[in-house]
Amino acid sequence: MMMILKSTFLWILCGILPIFGQQFSSDIIIDQGTLGVKAVGTPVTAVDDREIMAVSWETYLYDNPTWLINYTYTTDNGETFEPTKTVDSIPDPNLDWSWDQSMIAFDYQNNPLVFYNSYWWPASYVHRVKKSLDGGDTFLPNFYSLTSYQYMIDFIFDHAGIGHAALDDDDSSGIAIWQTTDGGISFSQKALLNVNHFTPFHNISMVECGNGDLLCIWGGQDSSYYSTILAARSTDGGISYSAPTDLDTVTYAASSSSAAAYQNYVFVVYYGAGPNTTPKILFIKSEDYGHTFSQPLVLYEFSNTPPSSHPWPYMQFNPNVGICAIWKDPTSVESILFTYSSDFGDSFSNVVSTTGGVYHARGYKSLAVSDSGHVYVVSRTGHYTTGEKIVLNKARLPVITGVTTTPKPLIEVFQLFQNFPNPFNSTTTIRFFLERKANVYLDIFDISGRRIRRLLSGIYTRGEHQVTWDGTNENNKYMSTGIYFYRIRVGQRQKVRKMLLLE
Repeated sequence: MMMILKSTFLWILCGILPIFGQQFSSDIIIDQGTLGVKAVGTPVTAVDDREIMAVSWETYLYDNPTWLINYTYTTDNGETFEPTKTVDSIPDPNLDWSWDQSMIAFDYQNNPLVFYNSYWWPASYVHRVKKSLDGGDTFLPNFYSLTSYQYMIDFIFDHAGIGHAALDDDDSSGIAIWQTTDGGISFSQKALLNVNHFTPFHNISMVECGNGDLLCIWGGQDSSYYSTILAARSTDGGISYSAPTDLDTVTYAASSSSAAAYQNYVFVVYYGAGPNTTPKILFIKSEDYGHTFSQPLVLYEFSNTPPSSHPWPYMQFNPNVGICAIWKDPTSVESILFTYSSDFGDSFSNVVSTTGGVYHARGYKSLAVSDSGHVYVVSRTGHYTTGEKIVLNKARLPVITGVTTTPKPLIEVFQLFQNFPNPFNSTTTIRFFLERKANVYLDIFDISGRRIRRLLSGIYTRGEHQVTWDGTNENNKYMSTGIYFYRIRVGQRQKVRKMLLLE
């Protein structure tokens, strides 16, 4: 289904929430550089299900040229931090590396994955992923490496525990979608998303809708330097994606999108700037799983002073708190600005500075929001001559009470995925996911409804499983070209999907 804007006119924010009572805290120092000894980079952050807030950043040691990837966490809402852990130590004897943080993600056991990247001469970025199995106290010795044409990457775990990483392909031909089924220890490429000549520019977002669809959303730019916000959809668990569609036909130069999804909602915040227009931070939302979107809502205008650098808008959604968004204001001292909405994006609070208007440089994914309303923004401040600092600024938002939404169908945990490849002419793989240990039957039927093969019969544990069908029946005879159905039965529940066999 095409994504269609409901209107073709920008509208300025008119309903404004009152600013929350507590301002952001002063700087809480997490780490500090020393001139000629140690330099610190821009940090990223995330919060797990236990409300433990984690921070990761890079450090460069001058005496013995080495890059350190660091990790720490707080269990008391940022009042104190655990001793810093070294995720990775990367010697740089030739002074030809430059490492940056990408993001932190947590699996369903609250074990963190740390993503970090470096430019690899002459034309690609190297992304490393390291996993902890003990909540972030130690990290596995080995990393997994991905390559891309640019630095953007996003990663999510879906409801079945499968991880999806989206990054610009290393030859800039599209967006490569990688999957992990072991919690982030290893990855395999599952799809190459056609960007339709709109090369990803500044950022990529991955979200899972409440109906189980996956959306990849990015700001893309074509050869004429026209840029816009695009999205592609997967309905088969990330194996294949639709052609991209334009989410904003109004703004001439829309880029650097950040997205979130909840039940039937999809939220997108992005930067819009074009000839003879005032640069803006914009917001759109969908209430039908991303099939149609609202007209753009202006969250912030940069007056008559165009930003000297990209503002990098980024958002987080927490159902207990609402939508929180930050961006940098590079028109003066490069402070970090913040707004939030507690009514699913119908109105937003006044914009405030998280840093008191003082210079702070931030990494992209530098905002985290906990279930109890704690808002965390991490950044780097200070000057290299006096030692730059990794700092936290935090605030507390009220928890939403009495909010009701129209009931929408949510995803079922028991899943049967589309076979791949489809169509196929030799073998195809069928995947399914169980939320608990169960007795499973998986059968193949022809177009008349006659069962021709039982592929599985037995007890299977919780998690994802897969089986291969080679196109033969119970007597090992190859079936003819045509449409076939595969059905999984788990207790009293069952699901059926269609596939096409080609001789």
